[in-house]
Amino acid sequence: MFLCLLSVTSRLTQRWQHSSSSAIKRLLAPLSACLLVGFAAAVVLDLLPPQLLDPAWQWRISGVLIDNAPVAAVGLGLLHLAAYLDPGDQQLARRVHGLHRWAAAAALGFVLLIPLQAGTVVRGLGNANLMQSRQLRQMNQKLAALREKIQSAPDLASLQSRIPVDLASTVGPEALQQPLTVLRAQLLSVLDVAQRQASSNLSSLPTTSLWPLIKRSLRVLVSAPAYAVAFAAMSVRAKDELSLLDRLLRSWSLWRTRKGLWAQANTSNAEYLRQLRGEED
Repeated sequence: MFLCLLSVTSRLTQRWQHSSSSAIKRLLAPLSACLLVGFAAAVVLDLLPPQLLDPAWQWRISGVLIDNAPVAAVGLGLLHLAAYLDPGDQQLARRVHGLHRWAAAAALGFVLLIPLQAGTVVRGLGNANLMQSRQLRQMNQKLAALREKIQSAPDLASLQSRIPVDLASTVGPEALQQPLTVLRAQLLSVLDVAQRQASSNLSSLPTTSLWPLIKRSLRVLVSAPAYAVAFAAMSVRAKDELSLLDRLLRSWSLWRTRKGLWAQANTSNAEYLRQLRGEED
């Protein structure tokens, strides 16, 4: 009697577990599809039209992929979980294994984001320096032309007519009534001070503008390898087969083992040659 009750209880438990797993699978599979479709739509629409040679577009692609990567990772992870809960569903298994190329491509894409982000930052800093150099050159040319006008003024009235409004407001109306030589010296002194201040401001990039660039670059450089590992771990070509991450780790381990054996063999050969030289001597 006890064995009969135990058998019935076991069957009921298995049926309940199977029905619960099926219910969860029916929830996770469509949810996974929705997340993956949402990820693809967000990335594609945000990056249209493609401008491969535009540094601003390259900068935007890193942010778009990193911002939407959790959606794709969770969606693909839920699909794997649904297949694990119902291993007998062949259609779901084929869907998981059929996405292994996309998962591998995503892992490779996040790896490539690292040099892309570094190159974009270098080009962005170079463009900012070029822009500042251009602004500094234009300012020096403008000040040189204004200085030439002030020095070549033959009389006070001509000098007053050549003074720009902003420079006149800087020295004040009373200073404009000074003798020609005094006014000319004061105006040239004001121009020298303005040129030194502008050169100091444009000589280097301000820290306030560099910090957002550094913070976003660090976010990409830290997050991209993590997402690459996640998608490589979910790239499985067939049932009972290692993932792309496992295959890469195994290849890395074999390479390190072979490298150690080669180093050990070279050391043994060198030691043997030293012994031979000692015997010959």
